Amino acid sequence: MPHTVAERGKTAYPAGMKIGPFAIAFASMLFLMQSGALALSHHNPIRVEKCDPRAGFRAAVYPAGYVRGYYPGYPYYWVDPYGFRYYQPAPIAPAPAAPTLGIDYVNTSPQTAKAVDFGLIARGHVIAEVRDVGTFTTGARIQHEFGLSPNAFPIGTGLPQCVPLLVEYQDGKVWKNPRRPRAAESLYRQARAGRR
Repeated sequence: MPHTVAERGKTAYPAGMKIGPFAIAFASMLFLMQSGALALSHHNPIRVEKCDPRAGFRAAVYPAGYVRGYYPGYPYYWVDPYGFRYYQPAPIAPAPAAPTLGIDYVNTSPQTAKAVDFGLIARGHVIAEVRDVGTFTTGARIQHEFGLSPNAFPIGTGLPQCVPLLVEYQDGKVWKNPRRPRAAESLYRQARAGRR
C-alpha cells in the first residue's frame, strides 16, 4: 500500500487512512496508564497519618489515644504479603524497654477491614513488618503501638514510612499493595512458608 505524508505533522500514513478521535483517545489513555496517571487500581485503602518507630532508648510516650496493637499473647508468627513466615515481637511494658512502632491510620475503603499488614520502609526497603487485627470501619481512626524487632535499628534515615502491604476485609476480599517495596534480606530469619 503506498504511503503519503500528512501535511500537518509530516507523519507517514498508509494512503487513504485517517486518524479518528477514537484512535487518539485510545493512544492517550495507553500513555497515561503507563505513566501511572490513570492507575486507579493502585488506590490505597489505608491512609497513614503518622509513622513513628522508636528504638526504646528514649521514652516512648505516644499522644493520647494510642493503644497497644493486636498481639495474641504467645509467639506471634504469620505469613506476610511476600509469602514468608514472619515473627512480630510482643509490645513489652514498659514501652521504653523495647523497640516500638506507633502507627496512626484511617481506613478509607468503603468496606470494613479485619486485618492490615504494614511495612516499615527505610532506604527504599521493608525493614520490619507489623500486623494489626480487629474491626476497622470506614473512616475510623486507629492509633496503635506495636512491638518491633531490634534488628530494624539503626534505621539510617530520618524519613521512615509505614506502608500498608495487605488489607483483609470482613467479606473475605483481600487487597495487596501492587507497589510493594522490596523486602530487605535481613527481614527473614525463619524458614519460608507457603505463599498467600
